[in-house]
Amino acid sequence: MTKKILLALAALTALTLCFSSCKKDEPKPTPKSEVKLRVEPKEIKVIVGRTAELTVTVEPADTKCTFETANADIATVSDKGVITGVKVGKTVITVKAGDATPKTVDVEVIEASSMDKSRYIGTPDDKGYIAPIYVVEASKIKDLKDVITEANKVNGYVFDEDFAMDNGGNVLIYVGPNNGKQWTDDRIIGEIGYYYFPNPADNFMLFFMKNSFDEDLVKKAADGDEKAQQALFGVAAAYGFDKEQASGSLDNGSPCLVAYNMEQFPEGPYEVMILSSKNSKTGKYTIRFQVLQRAPQAQSSLAQRTPMMPEMNVAPSHLLISNR
Repeated sequence: MTKKILLALAALTALTLCFSSCKKDEPKPTPKSEVKLRVEPKEIKVIVGRTAELTVTVEPADTKCTFETANADIATVSDKGVITGVKVGKTVITVKAGDATPKTVDVEVIEASSMDKSRYIGTPDDKGYIAPIYVVEASKIKDLKDVITEANKVNGYVFDEDFAMDNGGNVLIYVGPNNGKQWTDDRIIGEIGYYYFPNPADNFMLFFMKNSFDEDLVKKAADGDEKAQQALFGVAAAYGFDKEQASGSLDNGSPCLVAYNMEQFPEGPYEVMILSSKNSKTGKYTIRFQVLQRAPQAQSSLAQRTPMMPEMNVAPSHLLISNR
């Protein structure tokens, strides 16, 4: 009996060793890919003959990326993600990296002369005070530099520079007609700035008035001076900001005015905040219009605000023109 038990145990031990040996010989499963791919923007416009560059982030960083265009007759793309507009139309760029899920970008190629007229603010007047300005969806400023340049060129605003600021952001600067020494027309807004940052949610636009003033018109308006209110809100209204007019002060105590363009743009309302600053050298006050994609009820840097008169005269005033 003991002999039979010993034989059975020996057979079981041999079987266990064999099974263990077989398990060791099995190939290990291939680890799942950890490649991560991000491509911005998701949609882009490019002018015929111009270029636009995709921002691609991939992990691990040494993973090779490939770029393919669905229609090279519309737009081509380089191995660095630079898109070139060939002819008017729409196509799709596909970006691949390892076995990460491919990303696609919708591309529209347009002619310089076929800008979306619905994105201009400002109706030209017979006195030449109001020159239309192109408003791009704030988060897309960096991706639409060429479009912004061509759109503003139509109305005489010339690209000056893409200026890098100390805070990590950039500003695209456009200047109205001048001969290097003085302005050569009567438009009220002489300089436009499109500010863009690493976080697109921080983007905004600034419009600078050509004239400067001996007194702070923004403070006067905020304090109830009707003439100053009509002058400044008149410019805002001429550029489409004619709703929810109010005065107030910023958290730092500086006076300001606000108004809203409520229905022109599909992405939602835009706010204009009218601000002033004193030039330490000349002692004069300059006025700027800060445009943000924001609704009246959204949180802002205004500490308090007071609604203005609803029946205000909003005709642009000659008071606001640069002396030539």
